[in-house]
Amino acid sequence: AELSHRRVHAFCILRVICPDKSVLQAHFRSGDRGEHVVALVAPLLAPSVRELGWYIYQSPPMCKLAPEQTLAAAGLTPGANMYLGFEGGARPPPPYLEQSLVAQLGPPPEEAAAAAAVAPAVAVAAGAAEGATPAC
Repeated sequence: AELSHRRVHAFCILRVICPDKSVLQAHFRSGDRGEHVVALVAPLLAPSVRELGWYIYQSPPMCKLAPEQTLAAAGLTPGANMYLGFEGGARPPPPYLEQSLVAQLGPPPEEAAAAAAVAPAVAVAAGAAEGATPAC
């Protein structure tokens, strides 16, 4: 009787948030086990990350994705934000995602803000060089 009232989700969307705030989103079946998720996520991570001991966890409280547990049993359906962690506290430098994925991302927020701040100054300087007078 309890199962008839409970909503069952067939799929799960996991978002793995890296320490540099880049996010890897992947779709899984709710019956997939943690070991399957880790096996599919591993090739999408940078080689420096794969060389270290890494894991995926949910917080708070910190709860690592268990290899034998299904996503539904872990309470991760229909979707969840998870985090990329490292064994022993050793963290490689960014980027954390595989190079082909990093190439698809835009510039980091710091670089985008710096570029936006420089662009108006360049436009004003170009206008002054052409003999335009700035509006007061």
